[in-house]
Amino acid sequence: MSKSDVYGDRVHRFAAPAWVIFDALTVGQDEWVVLAPGETAPKVIESERPRRVVWSSLWPVGPDDTVEFRLSRYGAGTEVRFVCQAPRRPTREGSGLHGSASTGSSGAIPGPGSTPPARRSPGIRRRGALDVPILGG
Repeated sequence: MSKSDVYGDRVHRFAAPAWVIFDALTVGQDEWVVLAPGETAPKVIESERPRRVVWSSLWPVGPDDTVEFRLSRYGAGTEVRFVCQAPRRPTREGSGLHGSASTGSSGAIPGPGSTPPARRSPGIRRRGALDVPILGG
C-alpha cells in the first residue's frame, strides 16, 4: 500500500475490557456492524491481541483506505482510538467517511460469555461506517 494520510481520528471510551472490544472488532463484527448502502464488510488485515486491529476499507471507492483501532486501558474499561487512513483525500461522493448510516446502536457492550443481540453495537456509533469526522475539511 502506498503512503497514507490520516483523515479521521477519534477516541471513544467503553466500560468493557480490551479483550471484549478486540473480539467484537475481529470475530463479532457481524453482530453489530450495520453497513450503509454501498459499503462492504471490512476484513481484519492486521491484529495484535488485545491492543490493535486494522480493518480493510469499507468503501469500494477507496479500496486502499484502512481503519485502525488502538485499544488501551482506561480505568477498568477500554479507550479505543479510531484512525482512518487513505492514500488520497476522501471526497463527498466517494468515501463512506462522509456517509450517513444508522447503527441501531444501544450503546451496550456484551458481557463475557453472553450472546449479543443481532445488530447491537458495542457502543460504537457510526457515520457511514464509523463516527469519524474528516480532519482538515
